Amino acid sequence: MTSSTSQEEEEWPSTCNKAKESYEECFFLWYRESFLKGVTENPCEELWKSYENCVKRLASSRNLKQLLTADWNLDQDKSES
Repeated sequence: MTSSTSQEEEEWPSTCNKAKESYEECFFLWYRESFLKGVTENPCEELWKSYENCVKRLASSRNLKQLLTADWNLDQDKSES
């Protein structure tokens, strides 16, 4: 049995890499150069939103959006079940 994947499916894992890399570069520079010196205003907010929107679009296109909005109660006491 052969598998047929589209170019979009093959590229899917790397689709948001550029946005992620831009955000991380900005964030780590801000963290080292500003946050550790007391400046708490994050100048990378727009880059974060761009990356976040990309991930949300991908999740929606794969019917995985519920994973981004699910209430994951991992600290729930096991004895309550």
